[in-house]
Parts: sequence; structure tokens; C-alpha cells
Amino acid sequence: CFFSLQDFLALKMVNPPRTYQEAMSFMKQYENVPLVITMADIPFLILETSSGWCHICGHTKEELTGRSMRMIQGAHTDPVATEHLCEAAQRGEEAEAVVYNYHKDGRVFCNYIQIFPLVDATNPAKITHYLGFFQDVTDACRDRSVDETNG
Repeated sequence: CFFSLQDFLALKMVNPPRTYQEAMSFMKQYENVPLVITMADIPFLILETSSGWCHICGHTKEELTGRSMRMIQGAHTDPVATEHLCEAAQRGEEAEAVVYNYHKDGRVFCNYIQIFPLVDATNPAKITHYLGFFQDVTDACRDRSVDETNG
């Protein structure tokens, strides 16, 4: 999967919310933007999802809430990319990666992911949650070694 710098800059969320309250407000305002809010600690359980994310992964909000993102991973999910995101989160850092995940019906899709720490409004040193911003980049990631219909 190859992207030019221009491609990545077009995808990036450049001014993300910084607190849980800001993220919730943003999610309500932009319900069709693929977003997930997780707990701050491993296994980063999902607390909130937007309709945009549900559309991409095929799961309902109820199916996703309380689960980790592992539920959409499979044979073609790169463990190096997911470990990169997990390690960055453990350090309290923003991160990005391109990851193959699985739709509820088993189809493979390619996901550009950015994660952002959300901090306590009164104590910016304390990370309370993480915000995940997703873009379906399947068309840009077409790879003949991945059978999208059979996973």
C-alpha cells in the first residue's frame, strides 16, 4: 500500500479534539465522520462510536461498545502496525498507521488510522481516553495478495 505525502496530508485530522467533552461534542456534530472513543488503558475498550465508523466496519454501536478493536482484526491485519498504535497509546502519544481490518460480513478493508490522547480538562497531564479517527482507504490499498471477498 503506497501513499504519497499529499495523499496522507489530505487524510489527516489536523486539529483534533483534546478532551473527552470536546470529542463527544465533535462526534455529535460530525456523526458521519468515522470516530471511536476508547478507554485510556489496555485493552482500550470502546466507549463511543460514530455512525461513520459503524458504516465502515459493519457493526452496530451496541456490538462495538465495551469491546476492543481486536474484534475487527484478522489474518491480514498487520501486527506490527497494531503494535505501533498500542505502544504509542501506552506512551501517551498520537500515532497513525494503515491497517487491514475486517467488516462484520468478513470483507477485508484497508483503514488509515490516527489516534489521539484525550486529556482531563482540569489536568492536561492526565490522559482519560483515546480518540480514533479512521478513513477507509481500501481503493488506495488494493493488493492482489488480499482477497477482499473471502478475507
